[in-house]
Amino acid sequence: MNVRRIIHKAVAVSLLGLPLGGGTVAHAATASLRFPCSAPMHAMVTCVLRGWGFAARERVAITYHVGARTPANGYAWMTYRRNAVTDAQGSFVRPALRFAVDPRVLAYRVDLVARGVRDDRATISAFGTP
Repeated sequence: MNVRRIIHKAVAVSLLGLPLGGGTVAHAATASLRFPCSAPMHAMVTCVLRGWGFAARERVAITYHVGARTPANGYAWMTYRRNAVTDAQGSFVRPALRFAVDPRVLAYRVDLVARGVRDDRATISAFGTP
């Protein structure tokens, strides 16, 4: 970090009335996600994850909790862990996530958490029923 940035941050923090020695400054943007999923085709669902508002060039850990409904009105849960790296604007796009559902029920639920190494965090859920 260069001296100009340090001085700029000190001036910004002092103008906000925060102590110069500590405190935290939140990111201007809030981390957000978009997670559209297709209708089950041949008992397969395809979902694409897009994220924005994370810190630039940040590693993001992504956890998908996928529940496929069973004929007995329960769920068969699977967990997938993936990573992404944001671009200079703090955005990323993951390759499509594909998972199978029971062809007799065709219902599912996906809970997703994306967490950046700089404490950026976003969650989203998706579900589908016939």
